[in-house]
Amino acid sequence: MSYVVLKYSPISEYSLNFIVSGSKSISQRALIINSLIDFKGRMINLSNSEDTKILNQCLSNYNSTLNVYNSGTSLRFLLSFFALKNQEVTLFGDPYLFKRPIQLLIDYLNKLGANIFKKGNKIVIKKGKLLGGVLVLKPMKTSQFISSLLLIAPYLNGGIKLFFPQKTHSQSYIQMTVDMLNRCGVSIKK
Repeated sequence: MSYVVLKYSPISEYSLNFIVSGSKSISQRALIINSLIDFKGRMINLSNSEDTKILNQCLSNYNSTLNVYNSGTSLRFLLSFFALKNQEVTLFGDPYLFKRPIQLLIDYLNKLGANIFKKGNKIVIKKGKLLGGVLVLKPMKTSQFISSLLLIAPYLNGGIKLFFPQKTHSQSYIQMTVDMLNRCGVSIKK
């Protein structure tokens, strides 16, 4: 298939303005960071994506059972968030969501002292004692596990030391998380 542009006529008499929604990836990280510092102000230019709306709703809801629908990023970020907060929560969602990778993140958080288990199409977070430590990460199909751990790392006693596998997926998203944390004053050493 091909297209031919016959004529371009710029519209000079009108001023055209476009309002672009914020980045979903940045918005979701910002929501977690702001929730961890208990920021009460208004966030501007948040993404209008469903995933961002779901995460925002879960963070502002005080129920012990939360629906993350089909939002994998929300699920992964909320696991670390609620484990850090030592809050008893059950996360559920679409059955397809629980076919996506998640067990490895649960294992890493439990190694740090969380008390999380998967039960069918639910993930149950019980009270635990999350502490800093060292994690040797296995190869994984998503960088969201690493970002999820990085977002809570400043609040762990002693921080966290992560050893990445040789091949790490979506390194630009990990770098985005690191950059956002750096802007918030978090010290990260490579």
